[in-house]
Amino acid sequence: MRLWQAILLTIAIISALLFFVPSEISEVVANLMVILSGVWIYNNAKKLEIQKYKSNLSMSPLAYTIWTVLLWPIFFPAYLGFRWRIKNGKQPLKDTQLKVS
Repeated sequence: MRLWQAILLTIAIISALLFFVPSEISEVVANLMVILSGVWIYNNAKKLEIQKYKSNLSMSPLAYTIWTVLLWPIFFPAYLGFRWRIKNGKQPLKDTQLKVS
């Protein structure tokens, strides 16, 4: 999923929570959604071995999970965009060679 698509999906999810979930349970549903997406990101990031790829954030699966739980509207679409680039071969691997001078 491209980043712009991930952002639209995130806005749609937040809108659905605001408009379709009764206000009495919306906080519980939102918290559950954030926690479950964090668990999914952790498992998916481990499977993709994201630490092998170049990234501005360059984080471990656990770090992505923690940041997603803390700042879901920002890190959830960012992770989906990063995942899309990895899956489509558009994200380069980190340089693993040591440069000797």
